[in-house]
Amino acid sequence: MKKLLLSTVVAAGALLATSANAAFTINGGGAGDINTTNNTGVVPVFGESPVTGYYGSTVTLSGVGTITYEILGYEAGAENTFGYNGSSLYTSSPIYGENWASVSGVSGELDSGSFADDLLAFFFSTTDTTATGDGGSNTVTNGDANAAPSVNFFATFGDGATEGNVLYLFFDDRGGYPSTDDNHDDLAVKLTFTPVSVPEPATIALFGAGMLGLGLARRRKAA
Repeated sequence: MKKLLLSTVVAAGALLATSANAAFTINGGGAGDINTTNNTGVVPVFGESPVTGYYGSTVTLSGVGTITYEILGYEAGAENTFGYNGSSLYTSSPIYGENWASVSGVSGELDSGSFADDLLAFFFSTTDTTATGDGGSNTVTNGDANAAPSVNFFATFGDGATEGNVLYLFFDDRGGYPSTDDNHDDLAVKLTFTPVSVPEPATIALFGAGMLGLGLARRRKAA
């Protein structure tokens, strides 16, 4: 009896250590590739192959955990900004020509807590006036329509998937796909979601029952 109760407690403890399914989800938008033949930003991140992802999409998150960001690099002759919840986190310095500037050491925590299909409050903006000259906007916020000629971002997990815990965002500062230069290498950001282990209600009940039973068994033995 004692062995059975003990095995129940061990099994329940193992279940307590499991984490609920959680991930970023790319919603809507048009699937497509970033072609590395004319893109200096994808190659340092993914190598010499087209990367499948989504233009004009929105990104949501479900689960309990922490979101962190890392600035990977950029190629742009304008000052481009990545931010979250209305606050700027990084602004690039203009460079000219087909050059990629890798960025290291720029990272941090974006948010933490419990998320339930929450729309991530990130945004990109630029000082480039190409899009605004066509009547578009120089800022794109997650959840915008992202239609050309406004600026745009490309969201990908690297393989065309729509769900995962490591997401890459590539910004285009001269109008969204499929207009203007359409290279989406003007600022690249990596988002990582780290879920935390959360016990299921049924698991908590099972664990409690096992502990109670073990306690009763010890009392009987002592008597």
